[in-house]
Amino acid sequence: RQVTVWSARQTLVAGTELTQADLVGVDVRLDAATVPYLAGDVPEGYVVTRVVGPGELVPAAAVAPAAATSSHVRHVAVAVSPESLPGRLTPADRVDVWVVPDALSASPETSAELVVRDAPVVSLAAADGGLTASGAESVILVLDADAIGGPDVLEEVTARLVSASAAGTVVLTLNPMTP
Repeated sequence: RQVTVWSARQTLVAGTELTQADLVGVDVRLDAATVPYLAGDVPEGYVVTRVVGPGELVPAAAVAPAAATSSHVRHVAVAVSPESLPGRLTPADRVDVWVVPDALSASPETSAELVVRDAPVVSLAAADGGLTASGAESVILVLDADAIGGPDVLEEVTARLVSASAAGTVVLTLNPMTP
């Protein structure tokens, strides 16, 4: 039978509120009695729970009520200097987030620390919409409590990234396994 399901108009990352503007109706032929993809009315108050690529049919399991996910997913902005970015990032790229020691206060034995592995990028922008004195770019990352060890770890990691971002000690590396 043929049924209309929704596909992503552009990349959708975890925590993105789902709207009609994000979706395109696609007619597909399915043999199964149940439709594993989002179909019918676009549910209000739902968010995406994992990356859905442009043109990908949206799995019904990839959306959930915002209230059910709000404590598990957090968008965090980090300021990153251009030399600490892995080339040209785009939304939905996945990065590993490192905190490096502050050169002025670190001992020689201190090394970089991997703080978050495989975080999706939501957006990028030069701070304040233009170049700043430091030239830092604001990178919005999605932190998922389930992926990093739970809600308590999410709080600790968020605090660590906010502090490191303010100190200018965040480095991003592109995860080559980006979908």
